[in-house]
Amino acid sequence: MRNLMFQAPHVVPDSVGGNASIRLGRAGGVQSGTWWEVATRTDGRFHIAQEAGSIGIFINTNGGLGINNSSPSWNLDVNDG
Repeated sequence: MRNLMFQAPHVVPDSVGGNASIRLGRAGGVQSGTWWEVATRTDGRFHIAQEAGSIGIFINTNGGLGINNSSPSWNLDVNDG
């Protein structure tokens, strides 16, 4: 791969046995710019989201995929608003 750079990625467990995430920020670090989070939750959900908010891709325990929808009700649930 060419031109791929991660700026100080780190694993952030909430607690032992708790949620875990990797946060990726732009140059300057997570604290000074927009960051993205790749996370698994103790309830089985998975997401790739901007600043742990509702912008991103979310997969629930039933296999529902949400785009900009953190709680998809359907197999594919898109919030384009």
